[in-house]
Amino acid sequence: MNDAQEEGNGIPVQGRELRTPEARDFASLISICDDLAFVTGCAARILEEMAKGDDPQGDSGIVIRGLWAAALVAYKRCFSDGKRSFLSDTDVESLPLQGEVVEWHRFLKQMRDKHIAHSVNPFEEVRVLLFPQQAAEGVGVGHVLVKYMSSDEGGVRQLGDLANHLLELVHGRAEEQWNALLRTANQMSPEELAALKPYTHVIPGAEHANSARR
Repeated sequence: MNDAQEEGNGIPVQGRELRTPEARDFASLISICDDLAFVTGCAARILEEMAKGDDPQGDSGIVIRGLWAAALVAYKRCFSDGKRSFLSDTDVESLPLQGEVVEWHRFLKQMRDKHIAHSVNPFEEVRVLLFPQQAAEGVGVGHVLVKYMSSDEGGVRQLGDLANHLLELVHGRAEEQWNALLRTANQMSPEELAALKPYTHVIPGAEHANSARR
């Protein structure tokens, strides 16, 4: 999206945009907070579905599978180097949680990479079987599909706890960064404030699906 698009197709918002490294770091922290809040919400919703005790192949199974996949994608985003700052394994190690926290964290990332995003690991397999004794004429053919839907209740709770503690950690960093930005803004002169470009929100169209944001 270029400046012309912002001016011509955007929605003006009262305020002037600050484009400094500190502002970008703060934006990254807010984005990560949003992802982690989504993960905790997914975990809570999965537990609600599990409590129903419905057929795992029915509607609850679809909801659980969808929420688990979405939660792992959002969780992994928080640790991926891209357009925003990101968390690290060291951040996970610093959390006041008991047990094999780092191992579970790595399991979650591996599940996202090799099961959700790509069909690589043995948590999803389809085997073709022949049934010589079950066909009136010739040989019968069938298959067995084995697919990991989600963790059990304990694992889902661990995911929610992990995301919630990380959310508290990132929220604290965001608050510190916000206070620093506020101090900087209050030290700017009226001329410096006026020189900042008014912010215009642009809703990207389908043509931007393959584009990287600035």
